[in-house]
Amino acid sequence: MRFIDLSLPLDNNRHWAPWWARTVVHRRDHRFGRWAMWWLFRVSPRWLQGGLGWANEHLSLSTHATTHVDAPWHYGPTSAGRPAKTIDQIPLEWCYAPGVVLDLRHQQDGESIQPADLEQAVAQIRYTIRPRDIVLIRTGNDQRYGTP
Repeated sequence: MRFIDLSLPLDNNRHWAPWWARTVVHRRDHRFGRWAMWWLFRVSPRWLQGGLGWANEHLSLSTHATTHVDAPWHYGPTSAGRPAKTIDQIPLEWCYAPGVVLDLRHQQDGESIQPADLEQAVAQIRYTIRPRDIVLIRTGNDQRYGTP
């Protein structure tokens, strides 16, 4: 099985992301870490390598912070007549399975993807989608990452 990493780095995106979906990374340097280690544990800087403490990042994230999975709860409070699962309730097996890529880069900007478009994309690759397959839809919008 081949693994493909679809993740993107978490970093400040204020220059292009809408305010309600921004990622903020506040980096606290080793000098701050020196203070934190003294405050938490009363460790003198003389006991720290180079007199410095650990570095740390404080993250503020949106559900849509980069590569992500939308839990059923994202779409509504119920799913299949039961309370919808939140992201922490998603079984790991849902995230690890054979994947199939459907290429829909031909769709026009702002055009919705219809069931017939998906059926055509599946037919083009001569594949039958099975239960638990992970379907990835290639739209080409990855080329726009980092732009408003």
